[in-house]
Amino acid sequence: MLQSIVHIALVVRDYGTVAVFKDLHGNLWDLVQFNKEHPMSKRVK
Repeated sequence: MLQSIVHIALVVRDYGTVAVFKDLHGNLWDLVQFNKEHPMSKRVK
């Protein structure tokens, strides 16, 4: 399965870091890591 996933981009935004992946069906997925200062990072542990 991991061989079917393609890493597209790694982008740093003001709210955190976003990694974009493409799965074997061509769907794009965003994986977000919030900065420590972002309010959402305090909610997600």
